[in-house]
Order: sequence, then C-alpha cells, then structure tokens
Amino acid sequence: MRYSAQFPWLRDKDVATHVCPGTFNPMVFEIRRLWDEPQEG
Repeated sequence: MRYSAQFPWLRDKDVATHVCPGTFNPMVFEIRRLWDEPQEG
C-alpha cells in the first residue's frame, strides 16, 4: 500500500484487514494508507 497498491476486492481502497494465522496467537490487523495530501477520486 505504500507504493499506491490497488486491491480490487477492498471496499475502501485505503483500508485492508489481514489475518495472521498464528497457531498459538492468531491476530487480525488493519492496515490504513495515510496520505500526506488529499487525493482525487
């Protein structure tokens, strides 16, 4: 996401939720893209 990656399955192009399938410590985490300047579109 740092280099303007686009994932067509995301509802919000700037927020992605991922699962880390750890056996003893599973986690779900959210990654948010933060812009320095407002984006068009």
